[in-house]
Amino acid sequence: IKTFPPRSIVLLIIDNKYVVPSPMSPEEVEKYASAGFTPENKYNVELLLENFKNAVMYSLAASAISYLYKSFAPLLNTMFPKLASRITMLTPELRSRAFSELLGALKKSMSKVYGEIESSIVKYLAINFVRERYWLIGDVKGENISKYIVAHWLLAKATFGRTGLPYPPPTKLLENVNELYYEITENYPKYIRSVTFRLNMINKDSKYLELISKISVEV
Repeated sequence: IKTFPPRSIVLLIIDNKYVVPSPMSPEEVEKYASAGFTPENKYNVELLLENFKNAVMYSLAASAISYLYKSFAPLLNTMFPKLASRITMLTPELRSRAFSELLGALKKSMSKVYGEIESSIVKYLAINFVRERYWLIGDVKGENISKYIVAHWLLAKATFGRTGLPYPPPTKLLENVNELYYEITENYPKYIRSVTFRLNMINKDSKYLELISKISVEV
């Protein structure tokens, strides 16, 4: 069992299989990783939907893609919904039906469900933008941030290599980043305080630093 990264959202890998990409408690991790774990023999579509929404809100790639198109549609043809909803934790005979019902619920109420978490997505994207800008150039004031810079960053986060550019190409990229641009520029001081506070906490965590030193590659 592996959980990545420390002090953050858990990414669960069991027997080299990517199992759950959504927020989990230590008790849930222990349950899923236990040798005696028994897959669930019942499910609730609303709970699957909540799991999916939580995973989107705490996945930078999923958040970026969803916000770029103001929709979850680009995610539906991937494995993400099945993993994020934890359908993989159901008994095999239930998974196909549960997945079909989840997709049906998402397609039926796509705009409504996306709207419920868009503000959370914007805040999550904003703090990640600020964190990367701080690490890259040490910007603590949020100076010289244009809408083009934010749009380019968002497009990069929604892209997986040269062949993974979002398709179809977003037609309203600059218009779609308005809320994110405003959130970043208006609240940069708040986000930079959070970023620097967390970084200071990490730098004081001797166990974490020891672990990182063992697995880091020298450059």
